[in-house]
Amino acid sequence: MLQRGFPLFRILGIPVHLDLSLLLVLPLLAFLIGNNLPLYLELFRLPPDPGLLGGPWPFLLGLLAAFGLFLSVLLHELGHALAAGRLGIGTRRITLWLLGGVAQMERIPREPLKELWIALAGPAVSFTLALLFRLVRTEAGALGFLTHYLALINLMLGLFNLLPALPLDGGRVYRALLALRKPYLRATRQAVALSQGVALALGLFGLLVFNPFVVLIAFFVYMASRADAEATLLAQALEDLKVRDLMTPNPLTAPPHLKVEDVLALALAHKVSGFPVVDQEGILGVVGMEVQE
Repeated sequence: MLQRGFPLFRILGIPVHLDLSLLLVLPLLAFLIGNNLPLYLELFRLPPDPGLLGGPWPFLLGLLAAFGLFLSVLLHELGHALAAGRLGIGTRRITLWLLGGVAQMERIPREPLKELWIALAGPAVSFTLALLFRLVRTEAGALGFLTHYLALINLMLGLFNLLPALPLDGGRVYRALLALRKPYLRATRQAVALSQGVALALGLFGLLVFNPFVVLIAFFVYMASRADAEATLLAQALEDLKVRDLMTPNPLTAPPHLKVEDVLALALAHKVSGFPVVDQEGILGVVGMEVQE
């Protein structure tokens, strides 16, 4: 669902990537914010400045607000990455995309307390930003709109991410709390069940208010929670697995003088894809049936 995107820059050594979907939504978001600028000014109880409502100003302010939103998302994800780094877990990259951002870590911690602190770090950053913008806000002009908007959007970003649905932070907090007193796999199953319930409720709400963006978020939450469950099941299955558990004991071998057509016939007869090549001195190598392009 989420592609790697292309690299933008590094922040504190962590690569930041941009998914192409963000380039599509950014101008649309700027237009929507700018088009609703009078409503925002009324919501924030700011004086209706005629200079801001005419010409290119609504779109420009919308664009600045949209950039501010995704910068806030980046800082939110950076909070996760820094918390993970303090706990010994690296971050491969942070990717900004259509629905926000994702800090792609080297592994999802299965230690409940580690997952708890990493999950809480993102909302903590968002709430801190909301407080800072609230403290420095002005009451007029373009700066007044931007500081009020970013205070509100960071508050909403923190609250939304605390919904108890994987892969949102609230879902990870819920799983971590469950995993403190029960097996991690069982905690994941319970968290996924709740996540899918939240996703269905969110999707129904989006349909009722005719908001396709909310429906898209609900679909993402539903599918991502399923993917999280599958990844956890796979990790559980592989946790104690050794190479010897997967190897073929006493495999068929091929002597080095055997013709290729005979090796191929042997492979087809025994339904194998390769043989160790062995002589009296031991293993010389491996011959496989893969076709090289």
